[in-house]
Amino acid sequence: MDPIQREMSERRAQEAIRRDRRIADLRQRLLVLGGETGVWVPNSLWMDALLVRGTVFSGESRLRYGQMKRCHFNSARLWAAARERRQLVTG
Repeated sequence: MDPIQREMSERRAQEAIRRDRRIADLRQRLLVLGGETGVWVPNSLWMDALLVRGTVFSGESRLRYGQMKRCHFNSARLWAAARERRQLVTG
């Protein structure tokens, strides 16, 4: 991530935190796991559940390409093809 992208990401994170203080807690928890930034969605219906019951999943993962802008559909399709071997999670 270049310095301009990092600054823009930090500015957006701070704006999101001003709108919803829970984002600061979630952000801290996620960045401890790795990465440099995140996309912070204010008023997320999942925020409380993530903060209370969020779980880190480990194990093998692989990037799979699917239909553009159909992330949930693509994930559900892959899961349905091998339910006994796969888990479908969110967060």
